[in-house]
Amino acid sequence: MPGLVAIVGAVYLTLVAVDSRPIADDWQEFAAIPHVGVWAYVHGWWIAGSGRFTGFVGVWVMIRLLGTAAVIVTPLVLLLALWTLSAWALRGWARGMRAVLRWREALLLALLGTVAMLSSAPSLFDVVGWFAGSLVYLIAVVGVAAVAATYGHFSSSPSGVNWRSGGSLLLVAYVAAGCHEITGILIFLAAGLGIVTVRDLSAGETRTARTRALYCVTLGALAGTAVNLLSPGSRNRASVQGAHVSLGAATRTAWHNLTFLSADAHSGVLLLALATGVLAWQLLPAPSSRRGRLWTGAWGIFLLLVPWLLTSALTAWGGSTESDDRSPFRTSFLFTSSVMLAIAAFVVLLLSAFPTVLRGRRATLIALVLSTGGIVGFAHHTAPLIRAERMRARAVDLRGSSVRRQLSEHRRSIMLQPAPLLSVYTQAFDLSFARMDQQRPWLISALRSYYGIPAADHVVIARTQPRGYCLPGVTASWVGVRSCQELAAGR
Repeated sequence: MPGLVAIVGAVYLTLVAVDSRPIADDWQEFAAIPHVGVWAYVHGWWIAGSGRFTGFVGVWVMIRLLGTAAVIVTPLVLLLALWTLSAWALRGWARGMRAVLRWREALLLALLGTVAMLSSAPSLFDVVGWFAGSLVYLIAVVGVAAVAATYGHFSSSPSGVNWRSGGSLLLVAYVAAGCHEITGILIFLAAGLGIVTVRDLSAGETRTARTRALYCVTLGALAGTAVNLLSPGSRNRASVQGAHVSLGAATRTAWHNLTFLSADAHSGVLLLALATGVLAWQLLPAPSSRRGRLWTGAWGIFLLLVPWLLTSALTAWGGSTESDDRSPFRTSFLFTSSVMLAIAAFVVLLLSAFPTVLRGRRATLIALVLSTGGIVGFAHHTAPLIRAERMRARAVDLRGSSVRRQLSEHRRSIMLQPAPLLSVYTQAFDLSFARMDQQRPWLISALRSYYGIPAADHVVIARTQPRGYCLPGVTASWVGVRSCQELAAGR
């Protein structure tokens, strides 16, 4: 039964992807990539913009293969990858514990866990609906899952870890670290904790094989993170953003980032993490020894604290914090998703200490109640976003038709209609209903390139928000968006 509830959550995630359209950085990627090779594109970003090489390769490949359909297909592919890789990792972990976890059970648990992680995102649109965002932040979590799955597969293999499997682990960790510097460092630290764990809990050839595998992960993560952070693009971005190391700034950001977790608790989506823990208790071998429970607790604390502190510190030091000194919505997903896994781990730890509390049907019923409550909260939070996406999709389509008509009429002044997402839970920008001097020049330039507006033509931005383009109670003053009530009142 919890599986049916998880499927409902997966449907909502799918709708967020299906109803998305290009926004913000997406326009310049769709305009530039058809005219540039992969090496020139990735190298250009690595030199001038960012060292996150894995995502840039993904952007180039998906746009060249699919065109504008990449906006929809890419997040769906990444969500599917996160689900299947998580299931593969769970099977490898169970096999390492000398237990059998069937694919059906692994996929069920992984689906509930995937929905739980995504439900924690401060902005689901910025992680799933924003094409450029998904290929930095969602793909980073997929990269972590790929490392866990590959390690679980090779470390529990009867043939052990040889040069071929070790090279594969190193490569996967390297590529995963190229997604984002935060997850690259996180993989490195997790591999270090894994080495200590393996040396304490394993013995003989098993300990040797797993330690070798983790050393390969460590080297790959270190190399990928170095290529990322030491790139001229990353150094240039840090300089532009005024990056500097400040313990006070990191502390403030860490404290303010807790509001994301309180919002998850208020919306009820934390119940999905509790349900994931109960289901994991049913399907996976629970730690029965005192030492095993201690290490489960240690990993829970790691997942709870390290990504949160790491994300807070790096965004504060990099000068990339947003309002209220918080990490950006999209970046904060890297630690809110980890907190959900930590909660699930603590549930398993608690139930393993009191194994008679939940058994059989009682555990299934509790998991069903918790997952249902979490999905209700998730649906309540996500439904307005899907409605806003659908409204924006129509606005973007109409804008494209309007621009093509104006160009065919050889007008010298081209009117562009703003199409901001009608949500306060996004930091992805479109044109705003504001004066020309308050628009973002890089966005106007990107739209000019995307629509093929000649340089000699003058671009005019419509300042009037259409009465039909609004949602009740949704006001985003920073992009000039008023609610339906405010529009009706003439304010």
